[in-house]
Amino acid sequence: MLMVQLIILQVIVFGAVIFFLKKILTGDTQSAINRLDLVYQDLLKKQKELNEKIKTAEQDYQQKKEEADQIVEKMKSDITEELRLKRDEMLKKAKSEAEEVMTRAQSSAYKLELEIERKQRNKILDHVADLMTRAVNPEDVALLDKTMTDNFLNKGKTLDLSSVGPQVEVVIVRCPRQVDEDVVKRVDGVITQRLGKKMKIETEIEPHLVAGIQLQFGTLILDGSFANAVKEASDESKLLPLESELKEQAKEAAEKEAAKKAGGAAASEPTKH
Repeated sequence: MLMVQLIILQVIVFGAVIFFLKKILTGDTQSAINRLDLVYQDLLKKQKELNEKIKTAEQDYQQKKEEADQIVEKMKSDITEELRLKRDEMLKKAKSEAEEVMTRAQSSAYKLELEIERKQRNKILDHVADLMTRAVNPEDVALLDKTMTDNFLNKGKTLDLSSVGPQVEVVIVRCPRQVDEDVVKRVDGVITQRLGKKMKIETEIEPHLVAGIQLQFGTLILDGSFANAVKEASDESKLLPLESELKEQAKEAAEKEAAKKAGGAAASEPTKH
């Protein structure tokens, strides 16, 4: 009987121990499960936040990529436009320089052509003047000589003797042949009338004058000879514009007049709205 009671007591004690152990173990397990659940929930939350951050980062990356692509495209467009403008500017500059070179070349060629034409004309005029003076026979120009001498001395009142200083005491009279006494007297009369004094008159024969008379007061020479008249006519002809120059001037005048008329027409045309 005692044995049975002891066994029952042991069973009860053992059962109680198992119950308490189970309870303890069950409580610890639940607590661990709860803690694990909290950790898991925390991990889920962090994962969600991480996913949100990844999504945001991807969106930012995509946006920045698009912005970068736009910037690259704009840079490409700007560079292309800049290159085009520079190319156009270089082409325009090259064209302008080429036109300027062509204009200078044409101008130089035109000036050279005019210079050659002018030299040729001057040579022809010099040659003609020389032929005229050599072709006239001194024996056949007595009338021409008298006429030119009379005309020159008749213009004595208009001769410019303002540069004849008081130190000049001698006047040289040159003629193509022997000077007549009548010519000497007339020269003396002109000097007395214009300068108010008498001067010594010396005469010289200069056949190359062909006809007429030449007076020399110191360094001042008044030339009324046929040779000088031919030379002056030749020099005046040399100063006349060439036919090509006259044509060019007429062309420029016509272009200016046309441009003026075109500008006036454009200014008078009513503005269309």
